[in-house]
Amino acid sequence: MQGKCKSEPLYVDLRWAKSVDNLSLRHSQFRPAVLDIAARFLGRPKDELDGEDVQQHRRFRAIARTVTIALTLLTLLLIVGITGLILQIRETERKTSQLLAAQSKIASEEGNYGRALRFAVLAARDTVLSPRSVEGELQLARSAHASTLVAQFTHKGIVNTAAFSPDGTKVVTAAHDQVCIWDVATGKERVRLRHEEFVSSAVFSPDGTKVVTASQDRTARIWDAATGNEQVRLRHEAPVTSVVFSPDGRKVVTTPFDQTARIWDVATGKERVQLRHEKSVMYVRSAVFSPDGTKVVTASEDRTARIWDVATGNERARLRHEGSVQSAAFSHEGTKVVTASDDRTARVWDVATRNEWVRLRHEEFVSSAVFSPDGTKVVTASHDRTARVWDVATGKERARLRHEDSVSSAAFSPDGTKVVTIARDQIEIARIWETVTWKELEELRHEEGVNAAAFSPDGTKVVTASRDLTARIWDTHWLMQYHGRELTRRTCREKLIGASHLTARDIEASPMLSGHEGEDVCDPPSWFSRLTKSMGFGSW
Repeated sequence: MQGKCKSEPLYVDLRWAKSVDNLSLRHSQFRPAVLDIAARFLGRPKDELDGEDVQQHRRFRAIARTVTIALTLLTLLLIVGITGLILQIRETERKTSQLLAAQSKIASEEGNYGRALRFAVLAARDTVLSPRSVEGELQLARSAHASTLVAQFTHKGIVNTAAFSPDGTKVVTAAHDQVCIWDVATGKERVRLRHEEFVSSAVFSPDGTKVVTASQDRTARIWDAATGNEQVRLRHEAPVTSVVFSPDGRKVVTTPFDQTARIWDVATGKERVQLRHEKSVMYVRSAVFSPDGTKVVTASEDRTARIWDVATGNERARLRHEGSVQSAAFSHEGTKVVTASDDRTARVWDVATRNEWVRLRHEEFVSSAVFSPDGTKVVTASHDRTARVWDVATGKERARLRHEDSVSSAAFSPDGTKVVTIARDQIEIARIWETVTWKELEELRHEEGVNAAAFSPDGTKVVTASRDLTARIWDTHWLMQYHGRELTRRTCREKLIGASHLTARDIEASPMLSGHEGEDVCDPPSWFSRLTKSMGFGSW
């Protein structure tokens, strides 16, 4: 302090300051004391310093107020901007929802239930940016109620055949040289099996532990259904067109593209017997076991169906037609056989006497004929554009199921309450009919023709195989009893298994979805990611 306090030390009495609050420049006693010291050191008047400090303090406060106001205005502008953007997006989403609901309705009316459900799920989406619309929810309810589609399995080739496992939990499909086993509940592929060429048939064993396949590579093969390991290979001299297990699962019968059917031992893979038709015939169309496994009936182009003894291979009966026999099947008690022929008839035969029981007449070729589960009725499919149901005892026609074109197959459900038919009708479609009034319940449509259709063991579902590269499961017992987000969750979990991703054809039907091919409608992006995309950040 030398040079600043020449006469005497500067003395400031601060004994009165008893707390931190007393040591503030705003304190009426502390501020003058500090100014006394500062004025002596700076050589300036005390009043001048006091005025400058006040001015600096005021300038700082003015700057702080300005910054605060600017930040407040900026925040308000940002909030207003985001709110406006959200409102704009919500309005756009509302209009989009209405349009998607309308397109869903069109798809449903066209019978494209998968697309109808995908569009309806998008229309009913409920988020901050997409409030659930009345139109979207109503259309989702309508689509879910109208649609019996519950699962879809996609291949890279045309699906030739599909069948349920005995417990109904799995489905086996065959597409070109590839066979897949799928989980019905999740739609996920469990096992993949391969041949060298086209696979014409694939079915489960009675206990569900094995799958047998028939292929143009001149083999039938038995596989472990759980692991996909090949267990037995049954070699032929010609392409194999069909194969089925015996009721006890110990044998299979195959029909190669020649004049024979062949019975094989499943455990050893050895051929047991050959069941030979006339040499002039091109091939045997089909072969199936009797319910007790002691007999096989074959259908052939030589105008006969024949019943054979499994143990010896001896012919037990020859059932004659005037045309090629397309199919032959035992009744469930094994006492009768029904045959379908190009001679425009189906015929029921008594196995014990080998006599014709009744003759069922159509106007054109009969492509298939099978018994009802109780054996009292037969359903036939014909090129005369009808499937017909007949009384076995009397041969009288009970019902006529009319189509727009030839009917390739018809079969009863295991409980006998429904019939499924496949008809050409522009492209092949499957139809389900109930057996009380014989009214049509549902059309099961694909984007291309249906090659095969089969009921589940409990009769509540149907699996179809199609040329549109998919197999699909349909359920007419799915009831609408859900609303709001639960409706969407149930639809995704129970009706869009394997079919929840937007397809290229969906995009063609709704160009507004361009760029979203492959997107899972049941797992949409978050509202925040959609907002950032709308603001120009990131991608949806």
